[in-house]
Amino acid sequence: MGPSCCGKVLEDRLKRNGITREQLTAALREHGYEKPEDVHLAVLEVDGTISVVPTGAPVHRTKRHFKQLRLP
Repeated sequence: MGPSCCGKVLEDRLKRNGITREQLTAALREHGYEKPEDVHLAVLEVDGTISVVPTGAPVHRTKRHFKQLRLP
């Protein structure tokens, strides 16, 4: 799970992943959102980027395990 879930910032996750609150809010602004309450989910990706799912967007889950994915 990422640094933000359902509009609530998970401070322990930020600290564990070395992300400041300012970095998170900057990433949200880059995606067009002003505050965490506008976001359903923010995820720190393996490449260091933060993906954002807006509130109200459908979320599709997969049962595929990461070990099955092939990265270049």
